[in-house]
Amino acid sequence: MQKTNFDYELTIVEDCSTDGTREKVIDFQGRFPERITLNLSDTNGKYRTNLAAAFLACTGQYIAQLDGDDYWTSPYKLQKQADFLDAHPECTLCFHNVRAFDEDGIEEPWYQNPADQEEITSLEDLLVENYIASCSPMFRGGIVETFPEWYYDASWADWPLYILHAQRGKIGYLNDVMGAWRIHNQGMWSGLRKPQMVDQTVEFYKQITPHLETGQQVIVQSRISHWATRRMRKYRKRLRRKRIQLKELEEALAGERQKVRRLKRRNRRLIQRARALEGRTQNGVARRIRSALRRTSRRISSRMP
Repeated sequence: MQKTNFDYELTIVEDCSTDGTREKVIDFQGRFPERITLNLSDTNGKYRTNLAAAFLACTGQYIAQLDGDDYWTSPYKLQKQADFLDAHPECTLCFHNVRAFDEDGIEEPWYQNPADQEEITSLEDLLVENYIASCSPMFRGGIVETFPEWYYDASWADWPLYILHAQRGKIGYLNDVMGAWRIHNQGMWSGLRKPQMVDQTVEFYKQITPHLETGQQVIVQSRISHWATRRMRKYRKRLRRKRIQLKELEEALAGERQKVRRLKRRNRRLIQRARALEGRTQNGVARRIRSALRRTSRRISSRMP
């Protein structure tokens, strides 16, 4: 439970999942009706639409976001972030560090943000890369009153939401680890292969470019070039590996062809030897038959009166 000197409410977005989540949140809401509000979708897969609707329906001074895969690790998270936003009216959102961990245990856990993460950043920084874990932000309420159409077409819901707020103020950072980010192969981002990550990032940049100022568009275009260059390098590296593999296969194939030729020559020699042996065998048998016939003939002649 969060320990705060203010009251808070929970708005739970349930997107018609089939894993029993709806029944659980309805049960919780029935037990705490004064604190929990439900946003229940009729269809699955409309995460951005559902999140935007729930976000606009929130009436609190501040709004904190938490996805179902992740969790908070500090009971003072909400209090610390609310105090930070109180002290920094120029910020429209703030975030904190989180511990990321691989659900399968393949990789060692790591921290999302580096030790030198700046306390105050801007939209220009956020356009370079998304450095805010989805379980860490707190937004100033009422900053985004409507969601633009491009938001609903975006590949993700979190990075565009941060950008919408960063267009209206600064981004604050608390150097505390107060959340856990679960990495698994079913995640909207972590479930993608690296080429898919690159493609979706470039596509997202293209979607938001018309809605940015000129200087910000320059940043986005440089990032598109950066990702395109990285993708080209990866393709070239992959092509080099394929060429090496092809050369190795060709060499192996040439070696196998030599073996086949040697086997064919050996087979021809064996056939010739077999024929020679067969001829010698046949001649020897014929001689033995003729000799036996002569002996038999002599015996018959010697017995005749």
